[in-house]
Amino acid sequence: MHPTIEKLHKGLLVSCMAVEKEVLHGPIFMAAMALAAEMGGAVGVKADGAEDVAVISRIVKIPVMGMQWEADPSGKRWVTPTFKAADALIQAGCDIVALAGAGGRPYGDPVPDLIRHVHDQGKAVMVDVATLEEARAMEREGADLLRPTYRQATPDFDFVAAVAKAVSTPVVAEGGYWRPEEVAKAFQLGCYCAVVGTAITRPADITKYWVRTINQG
Repeated sequence: MHPTIEKLHKGLLVSCMAVEKEVLHGPIFMAAMALAAEMGGAVGVKADGAEDVAVISRIVKIPVMGMQWEADPSGKRWVTPTFKAADALIQAGCDIVALAGAGGRPYGDPVPDLIRHVHDQGKAVMVDVATLEEARAMEREGADLLRPTYRQATPDFDFVAAVAKAVSTPVVAEGGYWRPEEVAKAFQLGCYCAVVGTAITRPADITKYWVRTINQG
């Protein structure tokens, strides 16, 4: 097991990301969010783009997972689909490169080659998987973490449990988690660690959740 992955066991990674329309968009805001997550006990943070990774990696001591959106000629965006995207994250200081491996990705460099390329530079790799077959295939290719892609707004416990049972590679719970009890359940089902973003780092969405819940009461 990669030494960085060992630090994540049964821990929470906080996804510190904000799209352009959000008030907290920008590396300075996300770096502050990452530092707050570290102070709160997070075992790692996840960041979007080399610019954010570069700032965050300078101020936190916990592992930084990076992802880089890249568009194909049609305009569809993919998560870290090329050597160029992966290299930008690594040069910025990330410890784990997150990339899309699900759905027979038609754009970018082959996922097995990307995994080897990242490993050659001493970094770990998390790969998204959409089926059990993909999970097993990415395990054979040497992925350090597998993230079952979420297909619904709430945690997909059935799929997470099935992947955790099908492979020995550490499985990441991410997507739709709003309560600590849900993450605890994912751990009970065999997940190695968890990533939570919106429920922690997006104030507007958090406020909407509170308002909606109050009004339903």
